[in-house]
Amino acid sequence: MSEPGRPPSAHPGLERRIVATVLRTGVVAACAIMAVGLGLAIGRGRLLAHPVRPGEIWRLLTGAHPSGLMALGLVILLLTPVLRVLLLAAGWAYARDWRFVAVAVGVVCMIVLGVVLGNA
Repeated sequence: MSEPGRPPSAHPGLERRIVATVLRTGVVAACAIMAVGLGLAIGRGRLLAHPVRPGEIWRLLTGAHPSGLMALGLVILLLTPVLRVLLLAAGWAYARDWRFVAVAVGVVCMIVLGVVLGNA
């Protein structure tokens, strides 16, 4: 039986499985991409740490630089929890649980604010 105000789910636990799959896929993809970048860096003898700005990632990727792959993997790893919050917000909106939607939107706003102020 569903809670009051919530539509009954045809597939109980589906939301949880979707979120878990997205998290797992994001982590595995990020680790695989970073591993390829690390392997290329070791193979080319370019294992030097240097900062990479987000705007440089595409240039590094198209230039076949290993640091571009490692930076892309880190970006994917950082965006995975944000995607989780957005998916949860969508699920809560579907369930009409507006308090949790408000909390999720607040969390996303704080993340965006941190990114914007961190780059200032």
